[in-house]
Amino acid sequence: GQAVDFFIQSLQRKPQNNERATMGLMHSSLLLADELTKRIDDAYATYHDDAIVQSYAQLKNLQSSADKYGVSVDIPGRTLIQYEEARKRYQFSNYTEAQKLLDQERFNEAVVHLERILQVDPG
Repeated sequence: GQAVDFFIQSLQRKPQNNERATMGLMHSSLLLADELTKRIDDAYATYHDDAIVQSYAQLKNLQSSADKYGVSVDIPGRTLIQYEEARKRYQFSNYTEAQKLLDQERFNEAVVHLERILQVDPG
């Protein structure tokens, strides 16, 4: 969270010879990645697919942001498997709900569920 943002801002201001910020980004990214992975584990145990999808998106954003500064954030294979299972359930439940709302001609509400599907699978 905040520590990662702080070190990224420092690296944006001074991208060269800023080892302290790079080390801080490494450390804080590792801690945040561990926290997000734990959230995914906990949510997976209770089939809380919304939380899994949200936490995984944060983890991917962290990975992408840190990578710009040469900091690698690994996502465990277990986490990817958990996400893929949850993503399928998440998409199915949102699709089912959207279909139900469309049948009731509640179009604006249906759009919310369809947009959720597109957020996790834009293709």
